[in-house]
Formats: sequence, C-alpha cells, structure tokens
Amino acid sequence: MSLFISTVLKNQTAQNIISTGKVRVALGHTRDVILITASAILLEQSAIGECADAFTKKCGWDPREEKGYRFFKLVPQKIEVWKELNEHADRLLMEDGKWLV
Repeated sequence: MSLFISTVLKNQTAQNIISTGKVRVALGHTRDVILITASAILLEQSAIGECADAFTKKCGWDPREEKGYRFFKLVPQKIEVWKELNEHADRLLMEDGKWLV
C-alpha cells in the first residue's frame, strides 16, 4: 500500500521529506482521525505515470501542469485511528509496515 502526494519542491514540507525520508499525515477531523507515519521518497518524473493520472482524476487538477510541483511516494509504517477517547486503547492498525488487524 502506498500513498502519493504532490507539493512544490521548494516548500518546507518537501524539503523535510527529502532530508528525513519520513512524513506524518493526519486525515479526517479532530474527532475522527487517521494518523499515518510513513517513509517517503521523491519520485523521478519518469516514475509518476499511473500515480499522477490517478491523483489528477481523484483531486481534479494535475500538478504536472504547475511549475515546481513534484510527487512523493509514502509507504505507511504505522497507522493509528480513533474517533472518541474510549477508542484510544485499540487505535493501532499497523506497526513496522505490518497490519495488526
């Protein structure tokens, strides 16, 4: 399983990904959260084909048409989810890249 994001190569987010190879992504709202810790790599332009097409279809715009945007591949290593405080104990779904559920 992988996630793909696109951002401007010169911004701090991209620079942090390039320098550390790691990223944390929070999805959802305050009371319905998915927290993903992932390894991350900058994709070469020649390697973005299908992921860029899928990204464009899903998001409604194509970063390839914008100056300075690049794609990153995120490979989840840890996934946590929760909605309410009482769910915190059972929130870990993935650790070290392996599904626990």
